[in-house]
Amino acid sequence: MLKARVKRNNTYARTQRVREFYADSLYTAELKIPQDKIEVFMYFCEVDAAFQQIVDTHDRIKIWGYMKKKSVVYLKNYEGEE
Repeated sequence: MLKARVKRNNTYARTQRVREFYADSLYTAELKIPQDKIEVFMYFCEVDAAFQQIVDTHDRIKIWGYMKKKSVVYLKNYEGEE
């Protein structure tokens, strides 16, 4: 159980670092993610194994490209949810 918790914490920490690569204004202006939904969107990305593989490349352009594609799916599926 502890190992699973450590793994989850490490994954979350990596996702938080990725979030900090880009200003919140980029998430809202470019990806159209509402300010109060950025954390939820990041979790939406985090749970996808492909995201973890792209993060491992440390290529911010690839990461941003992935998040642009994922934002379309996120907005389509969660538009209007509170």
